[in-house]
Amino acid sequence: MNELINVTLNDNHEPVVSGRQLHEALGVKTKYADWFNRMIEYGFTENQDFLLLKNEQQTGRGGHNKVDHIIKLD
Repeated sequence: MNELINVTLNDNHEPVVSGRQLHEALGVKTKYADWFNRMIEYGFTENQDFLLLKNEQQTGRGGHNKVDHIIKLD
């Protein structure tokens, strides 16, 4: 059985999800960054449909820091 995705409420009491969790739950085969760029091409708007969430934790091996998005459900 698939685990349900975590839905929380933002400061405006709107339901939101992690973009990375949604990407994984949907079983998308492309990389997260490529998948999310398609969402922007489809018309998703920053600060309206999603918020950028940067992970400030260093990866330690010269890799990139992970980026996530908080996506509003409506």
